Amino acid sequence: MKRYATKDRTWVKRQRLITQRQGSNELPSYCINVMHELLSGLYIGEVDMVAYFVEGLLPSMKIEVLKKMSETLLEAEECARTLDSIDNRVRQTGQNSQIERLVNALVINGQVPAALTGTNFQPVDQQLQSINTKLDVLASRLEGERRNMSMNLKRLSV
Repeated sequence: MKRYATKDRTWVKRQRLITQRQGSNELPSYCINVMHELLSGLYIGEVDMVAYFVEGLLPSMKIEVLKKMSETLLEAEECARTLDSIDNRVRQTGQNSQIERLVNALVINGQVPAALTGTNFQPVDQQLQSINTKLDVLASRLEGERRNMSMNLKRLSV
């Protein structure tokens, strides 16, 4: 059995760094763990570590992390985690509003009685207005959180 020299193992790790990509269903934390495993024992500059990490992210996340111009791997990792949590929250909010829209569409078409929707027999116009108000509040909260996260990331980078 042939043993690889340290030089060969280093080359293999560097090649894995270059080809490492985040899967569409993988969390950034998994990508971060893999990167740390691959970086252990390698002597690579901070800028190169950031470049390898960012290159391995999903395209949408990669663009946002690049916009933050992270100078350290830790900053890039924190940015990716923050963006992932924001995306998850947006997805959850979107799913809830889609369900409400579906129920309202069924009520409007007469396929579901208004009493079954839990709206206490409100007319459809009032139900729609109430749901739109709730959506506006959620959207403004999300935008506020996004601004706060952005400001926190900027403070961390300074």
